Amino acid sequence: MKNIVSIIFTCFICLTVNAQNDFTKSLNGIERVQIESKTDVVVKTQNNNQLLIKAGKNVEIPEQAKGLRLVGEGGTDNTNVGFMVEQKGNTLLVRNLRKEGKAEIFLPANQNIAVKSMALNDIEITGFTGEVEATAEVVGSITIKDVT
Repeated sequence: MKNIVSIIFTCFICLTVNAQNDFTKSLNGIERVQIESKTDVVVKTQNNNQLLIKAGKNVEIPEQAKGLRLVGEGGTDNTNVGFMVEQKGNTLLVRNLRKEGKAEIFLPANQNIAVKSMALNDIEITGFTGEVEATAEVVGSITIKDVT
């Protein structure tokens, strides 16, 4: 019985830690989402009217770094997942501040989006019915699937 309680407690802790790795923001009043990334970026659809950024793998933060925020040339991480999210009028700017790993972003299918890769990286966009704009600033592939 003690082992079962320990296993359930461990699973609960793991789920809580993973849930903290994602970032969500309501898209009420947002007409366009503009995404900029220096890493590969995958943009997919979901059924909620919100932005969801999947943080990727769980990285243990050293004790000395707790409480610090990522600050880069693109801004300051205000999501705790390595992104800067800022609303300007009816546009939401989503800037990836990380320089490694893949960015995975989920938005409603009817959302108007603009995705810009700012380095040697790939863009993949899947499932949108709204306006879609994709730009690879340097070199990189752009894959667009199931967009109408």
